[in-house]
Amino acid sequence: MGRFIALAHLIMAMGWRGSRVDDTSPRDRILTYIRQHPGQPEKTIRDLLGLTRGNLRYHLGQLERDNLVRSEKEGRSRVYYPEGVAGGQRDARGEERILHLVRNNPGIRKKKLARLSHMKQAQVNRLVLRLWKRRQLHRKRTSKGYCYYIMSDEDRNFDREFRNLIYQYLMDRLSEEDFRRKKRALDNLYRK
Repeated sequence: MGRFIALAHLIMAMGWRGSRVDDTSPRDRILTYIRQHPGQPEKTIRDLLGLTRGNLRYHLGQLERDNLVRSEKEGRSRVYYPEGVAGGQRDARGEERILHLVRNNPGIRKKKLARLSHMKQAQVNRLVLRLWKRRQLHRKRTSKGYCYYIMSDEDRNFDREFRNLIYQYLMDRLSEEDFRRKKRALDNLYRK
């Protein structure tokens, strides 16, 4: 019995309060991190806070159930935002920053974009991929990776019309001669 009392005094001396050993529970730390860094994927949160996957998912589920955070599917992963913060608005600001930097530094790489924009590499990767998929950025492969450029309206129109032309050709709606003639017309129209 004496050992039990000594153990209880030791635990109380170490600052044990209820079910927590310290002032910040994992859930509090997760919520604080998401409020400070909205739009981060689960893996980034897990790595920076040093939590296991199961522990993080459990607490994120509880936070979502309590309407304190919300998640959005983005590619293969989920990104998390505090409730009330529009993720699209924050990402739009990040996209504008990236477009501004690419416009002023044509041929820039993602690593330099992250450094100049003061964003994390993962966030820059996500935003650049989204802009590239929406055809706002054009990328050119080099020996060191991709360089990024702003895609002009002419390039987007050419790209869209050329894709339609290829689709028609593949669906056997155009002869090879008609395909070549229309491609030359597109080249003359957009590639002056």
